[in-house]
Amino acid sequence: MTTRSTCPPVTRKQIGRVNFIIPTPEQPSDVCFGEKDLSELLIETKLGLIYKRPTKAKGVVSGQQAPIKPAPPKL
Repeated sequence: MTTRSTCPPVTRKQIGRVNFIIPTPEQPSDVCFGEKDLSELLIETKLGLIYKRPTKAKGVVSGQQAPIKPAPPKL
């Protein structure tokens, strides 16, 4: 696939646990969720190629949903 990415730029890195590793032929330069329901993982490479992978997770567009407020801790 040779379409250009519409992913927003990555502005920060989040520290967390690795859930899976997706091998790509080239080194990735950007990753985001896409498609209508944000259930496809889009990986853009440094050469501008885009790889898609369906996921069970669904992304959320920032600013379009109210923040999730956790329950108060039970002490």
